[in-house]
Amino acid sequence: MIDYSLGKLIFVEKNYNLNYKTFLKQNLVIIKKNFRTNMNNIEKLEKILKEELIPELDENLVELANITQSWKATTDDKEEFEDMKEMKKYFDDVLEDIQSNKLQDEDAIEILEVLDEMRLDK
Repeated sequence: MIDYSLGKLIFVEKNYNLNYKTFLKQNLVIIKKNFRTNMNNIEKLEKILKEELIPELDENLVELANITQSWKATTDDKEEFEDMKEMKKYFDDVLEDIQSNKLQDEDAIEILEVLDEMRLDK
């Protein structure tokens, strides 16, 4: 079971760069729309993770992997890649806990709230 304190997500909010801003802006607007459905919080979070965040993270990781393998890659590029991998692992772990019924509703609410707070279009 993972720690749902969202410590791993906070670094995104505090240290995001242009690519994080773009990623969050594209994806967290969708998250807000999903808050308005009648699903329970765990189902909402699972839907967001499966249909939006994780696929987008996968795409971004492929792009960043290509950049970091280039001779032009900067230290910032490499750090961003590592941060994105951490974020992906965190969401994969959350999804795994949802699927094995280990995630509590309170934890899902907290994660959804943090994701909503991270939206850049507020």
